[in-house]
Amino acid sequence: MEGKMDGRIGGRFAGFDIHVTFDGQRITGRMGGRVNGKDFDLEFDGSSLRGRWGGTAAGKDMECAIDGHRLDGRFGGRFGGHDIHLTEQEGSIAGRCGGSVGGFDVTFTCDPGGRLYGRMGGRIGGKDLEAQIEKFPPLVAATLAAAVHWEMELEAASHSAGNP
Repeated sequence: MEGKMDGRIGGRFAGFDIHVTFDGQRITGRMGGRVNGKDFDLEFDGSSLRGRWGGTAAGKDMECAIDGHRLDGRFGGRFGGHDIHLTEQEGSIAGRCGGSVGGFDVTFTCDPGGRLYGRMGGRIGGKDLEAQIEKFPPLVAATLAAAVHWEMELEAASHSAGNP
């Protein structure tokens, strides 16, 4: 079963593309462009999603458990990472990434044609998602989108603090 997710998080000018494939066990692909992008290399067995994005040295870990229509996990490591909790119900995926302070809400819809869309974060400072998924678990796609949004927020905070 070869699946894929192609989409964009954020706007046309200030967003990131996401292109990943799923071979039934591994999810590989890239978010962002050739210069500022990061690679995904994850394993998915139906009950867990784990792996890394962004490379060996400066990358982030992801470790999530899936129980039916619920995903609970963490990405970014023990220190400086974020918890994620998502629930899928009748074409809707909702939950939270991070805590009550410094986190963001996730609200997506997945229609029968494979269009996954919605928003992460609030009306101000949040980011929209528009993606097409084929033979790709919607809950996993939503988790990858949240990881990309979290990474975008880290990059923005780093640049606003004067870091390259």
